[in-house]
Amino acid sequence: MKNKMRGAAALSALLFLLFQFTGCAEPTGTFNNDGMISAETGEFPGSSLAVPFSEYETYAVLAASYDLIGETSSATATGTDLVLSWSSKKEEGSAAITVTLSVALTHPGAIDLPEKTLTFTVDGREEKIPVPAMKNNAGGREILLERTYPKTVLNNGEIMEFSASFDYRQSVMVTDYYGAVVPVFLTRLETKARIPLGDVPDTLSGKALLPVNNVMQTPELPNGCEITALTIVLNYYGFPVDKLTMADTYLPKEEDTYTADFYKTFAGNPRNQWRAFGCYSPVIVKSAEDYLTAVGKRDAYEISDISGASPEELCLLLDAGCPVVVWMTQYIDATPKILKTWTAADGEEMNWKHPLHCVVLIGYDRNANTVTIADPLVGIVSHNATTFALRYKQLGTQAVLVRPLAGE
Repeated sequence: MKNKMRGAAALSALLFLLFQFTGCAEPTGTFNNDGMISAETGEFPGSSLAVPFSEYETYAVLAASYDLIGETSSATATGTDLVLSWSSKKEEGSAAITVTLSVALTHPGAIDLPEKTLTFTVDGREEKIPVPAMKNNAGGREILLERTYPKTVLNNGEIMEFSASFDYRQSVMVTDYYGAVVPVFLTRLETKARIPLGDVPDTLSGKALLPVNNVMQTPELPNGCEITALTIVLNYYGFPVDKLTMADTYLPKEEDTYTADFYKTFAGNPRNQWRAFGCYSPVIVKSAEDYLTAVGKRDAYEISDISGASPEELCLLLDAGCPVVVWMTQYIDATPKILKTWTAADGEEMNWKHPLHCVVLIGYDRNANTVTIADPLVGIVSHNATTFALRYKQLGTQAVLVRPLAGE
């Protein structure tokens, strides 16, 4: 297999040179992330569907080199987190890309942990990895997994998707939103990342601002930022639905706030100012799916939970004319902390971070280092891009994409 991979890489490099300097005819074979394969045999097991070379972009996009890095975390707001760090590197004139990543447990003080299991997923393929017991482990970063993936990519815009979860189930002492030191029970630590393979920083246009009309969540939905943000995106695509219809009809809700799992339902009711919290990205994906199904347009739109996307990937979506629902803090200068904890009806321990907010990313300016958002509580505003990226990360790099499929 190694010899086949070397041959594939060499052949890819040769084809690149031929296209650059001789203008020869396109090859007739097929290509996927595992390298050149026979159109007849598809000899690499588990590979993605092979695609004819004629459907790929010009080899010219491979001329530049790049070295991208990124990091996502479980963002528990406690100092104890599962962190996924990655790099994506390509040499000039090569189609070969090296993706390197590590998964680490960070914690502020000494811990004792029995043997645990790390669940690690690459492009939908799951692996269970035993993690040895930790005894009086000092505070810091404990590396749980390190991997390197050689890839061969001919198309701009390709990504790899990674996720990691760790069944932690320990109590940690933290300072809550009110300044009190309290125990918080952490169950499953989870994080995910979307790593660009074919995009380089210079592919960003440098500036974008979409003609998005804002919708204010107040006064009817004092805790309805998430569903209002989705309404803003649907309105942008021409759907005349209003925020109240979305909140009352299409938002899954658990009226008993302290039994809700906010990954599955909205905790409370967005109409309630005093006894409601909110929801995370999977709930907004479900709301979008249910609405577009009801109006007969589900097959015409892509609805994706793109949590783990880098800020650069979000900006590339803006370049393509697609606003994105993102989670951040209500105030850009506020660091999120645990506000409430409870045990949901499904048995999961829920730790709600505050001041959580949900907005629509509609623009960016690389020279000014700013992003522009449609904020359901404030209006159309701009923020420092570096601070925005930090708050986005602290809320778990949560993002939802809704966009028309080709031809719509």
